[in-house]
Amino acid sequence: MISILTSGTLIARPATCTSRNGNNYVRCQMRANAGDETFLVSLVAFDESICKALAALNKGDSVSVTGSAKPATWTGRDNEPCLGLNVKVEQLMSLYSLTKKRAASKDDKPKYGLPATSPLDQSGLDDDDGSAPF
Repeated sequence: MISILTSGTLIARPATCTSRNGNNYVRCQMRANAGDETFLVSLVAFDESICKALAALNKGDSVSVTGSAKPATWTGRDNEPCLGLNVKVEQLMSLYSLTKKRAASKDDKPKYGLPATSPLDQSGLDDDDGSAPF
């Protein structure tokens, strides 16, 4: 297996399937460009959150995935050999997921707030005699 990071465009709506043991998974295909060449990349996801994110996408959506890849070959309709990749998706990034994360982050409060008094606040330096407090 090869660790891979690839981007492309979905060529069809992702399909949600159920395995023999009752677990859900999502499979789909995307077109990835490498210079003048175009490759077919078959994606399969088993993680529940990745399955949900993939299932929300449509044909033509752009995605970037990381995962384990295996080269694939087959004979095309014109009897020419074709090359592609089969990828088990481990992480997914799409415009949909970015928009969702940005919306969630707007609702979050920052982890660190400003202190009640700023270290630049000079009000404590003003004594009756005008001297510094140290």
